[in-house]
Amino acid sequence: MEIEKQGNRPAHQELPGSECSKTTYSSDFVVSSDTTTSNDAATSSAYGLLKSQELETYKVFVYGTLRKGYHNHHYLDGESDFIGKAKSVEKYSMTAEERYMRGYRKRAIPFVSKKPEIEITGEIFEVSKYTLKLLDALESHPRWYKREEVEFEIIEDENHVDLGLEDRVDIEKKPKRVVAWIYFNEETIGQIKILSGDFSTEYPLAFPTGS
Repeated sequence: MEIEKQGNRPAHQELPGSECSKTTYSSDFVVSSDTTTSNDAATSSAYGLLKSQELETYKVFVYGTLRKGYHNHHYLDGESDFIGKAKSVEKYSMTAEERYMRGYRKRAIPFVSKKPEIEITGEIFEVSKYTLKLLDALESHPRWYKREEVEFEIIEDENHVDLGLEDRVDIEKKPKRVVAWIYFNEETIGQIKILSGDFSTEYPLAFPTGS
């Protein structure tokens, strides 16, 4: 806002000029209304940019303890939307480690590497930028796990309806595929091989995978 010191002008007297840039005088200051409008527009634009960033969403594929029912799934509660059960288009490998925590509780931690062996099964969620940052912190990305985008095929929709082969293709006879983030780990290879590529098969919800 531009403010000019003025003398003793009559209060609220409008100077002659174009209608699009009116200036109103008080006894002490002149406030340019076109500058005010410009500042308001800039503020509105900045607010709109901030809101658009807040509304950005990202698809994330989870294959271990972030899946429904497991102890880390609370990171995806609330604002995250379940897209469906999915499997990777490309083949990777999955291993796991079993660790005993305090209280002698056993916890299984899965790792997926790019070694081609089997399609990986998991779940896809649409998350906010804030949630994505939480997941990055949980997975120690990029120091331990590394997040990358790859392609997945939806095999069960958000209503838990198993999509048969015919239902998995669209009118162009292409599989229903989405691109989503996945956390790879090439640093740690677990001693237990998950040959099915499905963590929930080897470690069903009855297994104590965490606190």
